[in-house]
Amino acid sequence: MRIQNNNAANNALRQYSSNNTAVSKSLEKLSSGYQINRAGDDAAGLAISEKMRAQITGLETATDNANDGISLVQTAEGALTEVHSMLNRMVELATQSANGTYDNETDRANLQKEVESLQSEINRISESTNYNGIKLLDGSVSGSSSAGELTGSEIVTYKGAATAAVPGTDASATHTAEAKQVSTYDVSTALTDGQTFKVGGITITAGDGDPEAMTNATDAVIDSTANGTADEQGAKLVEYLNNANTLNLDVAAADYTWSYDSSTQLLTATAREAGSVGAAPTDAARALTDDTGTKAVAVTSVTTGVYEKGIDFFDKDTINVDGTEVSVDWSKLSDADKATLQKKWTAVDSTVTEKDSENAAKVLQDTINSAIDAHNAANGTSISQIKVDESGADDEAKSFTFTSGQKDGDSKISFTGTANSVLGQTVGTGAVETVDPVSSLKFSAADAVGSFTMKLDDQTLDVTTAGLSSSSTVADVETALQSAIDTALANYDTANKLTGDDAVAGKIKVKVNSDGALEFTNTTDKKLSFEDKEDGEVAKTLGISTEGKSLGSGGLTLQVGDTSESYQKVTVSVDDMSAKSLGIEGISVATQTGASSAIDKIKAAINTVSSTRGDLGAVQNRLEHTISNLGVATENMTAAESRIRDVDMAEEMMEFTKNNILTQASQAMLAQANQLPQGVLQLLQ
Repeated sequence: MRIQNNNAANNALRQYSSNNTAVSKSLEKLSSGYQINRAGDDAAGLAISEKMRAQITGLETATDNANDGISLVQTAEGALTEVHSMLNRMVELATQSANGTYDNETDRANLQKEVESLQSEINRISESTNYNGIKLLDGSVSGSSSAGELTGSEIVTYKGAATAAVPGTDASATHTAEAKQVSTYDVSTALTDGQTFKVGGITITAGDGDPEAMTNATDAVIDSTANGTADEQGAKLVEYLNNANTLNLDVAAADYTWSYDSSTQLLTATAREAGSVGAAPTDAARALTDDTGTKAVAVTSVTTGVYEKGIDFFDKDTINVDGTEVSVDWSKLSDADKATLQKKWTAVDSTVTEKDSENAAKVLQDTINSAIDAHNAANGTSISQIKVDESGADDEAKSFTFTSGQKDGDSKISFTGTANSVLGQTVGTGAVETVDPVSSLKFSAADAVGSFTMKLDDQTLDVTTAGLSSSSTVADVETALQSAIDTALANYDTANKLTGDDAVAGKIKVKVNSDGALEFTNTTDKKLSFEDKEDGEVAKTLGISTEGKSLGSGGLTLQVGDTSESYQKVTVSVDDMSAKSLGIEGISVATQTGASSAIDKIKAAINTVSSTRGDLGAVQNRLEHTISNLGVATENMTAAESRIRDVDMAEEMMEFTKNNILTQASQAMLAQANQLPQGVLQLLQ
């Protein structure tokens, strides 16, 4: 017999504790009604239950949304009921006035007063009818209420530019952008020995016998290519701009190092020896080579006196070529100073290839020198002119490739246009307003200036813009285009009404988006295309099309499901119900002839209101069916969630009774076990 450890009592104590814990959990479940009160009760069941609870909440809210939608529809439909009544009264008055038994000056005048009063009331109802502050009958929630929506190409944004030539020279461009395409831009022209090529502030001169690629803004005809590849020099330039390579410049008196930091996008020249770098500059080109020495690229030097003035950085001389900014910075160099040349790119959206550059060197030289003169005059500094020579060697075309980012959407846009621009003119689709401290060159195709033809289906609209010039901004272009298109549409409506055809429903809106591109929005029910007015050549085909009419905001969207998918939404739309939109504004029954004409117009308005009320009734019926469906889904989802989370009271009461009895029994047995060691006392007597 042992007294240090009472194993029987220990076992009874463990059983008592276990039974007591089970009793506590049963009490918790019975008092809460849930069999899952914490994650430890059923981790998997809790996760499933919470997901179901979220869905149930969404379904219940969707039911409330649908009921709110019914209230909104009933508000609009109730107002239209009164409009119907007034229109019927107007038919009665017009029919009465059309009878020959009335006197024009007295009887028909009184009838006309009531008609005008009814028109005013219809307009008041159209303007004032609202639900929760949302106006319903003024056209602000107009649009297609059917499942069909505008096609994916309804709104097309086009941004592009074509490089124009010197005054009097035509330039043309063709650009095709497809969805999910990485656009490639080939820029090439032939350079001979001594000519310069500048990109992002870097000035490079072609070496003997090995022409380099250059970007030229003038005296060139450009056309489009779908794709292109970078030649050896293009690849070398990209490598220089994107990697921290070190290039050595050989100078008789001193050496300095060029290094490019890709993280800061800076190309830096630093003196290696004491003394002024370039203290005695000359007209000779200095060879700038990489470590391999496979290609010779030279930095053009300016004439004596440039560095001696100690000129600090000043504003860039900028030339824009088809959206690509090419700039050059000037600075002084000494062993204590660093000359920093910044790489700067601006995104482009077209593929162009320059060729036949007969006078490129002269125009480039004149442009740069003009910018230098302007800077000297403005700042009181003295910077010598730069000279660009054109040798007589045979031209050899070289090229390199720029690649832009990926396109979104599914629309395809093609553009072909011609321009006869002058230097400094900024016009055309996607024209972006720029302000430079000195002169700049930027050209675009002239599709936004002058005249062009716009077609809606097979009907032709002549659009003529006015007041645009080389100083026009994109806002000016937007305003001029919108005004011209509105005028053309108004003429289109008039022509069609006179010939008995359907008039255009909607508008074509023009605006400039955040990217500086012209954006056309077609809210008519016609297919929209643009043509060159002069020769009939298709200048820009946008392929804008709709299924049904789309007006106003496109209607109110009701969320009638627990997910964000489009099929969980219902669109409610009501067109403008004013007297003007119904076609009864200004009708007169003051004469017998006018009354006869008014009868048909009022009946047409009644048909319009009837159609709108029918649409609203269909939406209301749809929402009622939706509510019934949501109720069934909510009921079944709640039942499923209840089976997981709710406690079965009868079953749990059985468990509680069992555990309670076991607790009492284990407590009694623990008392008995504690008495067992008492037998040791008998042995000690």
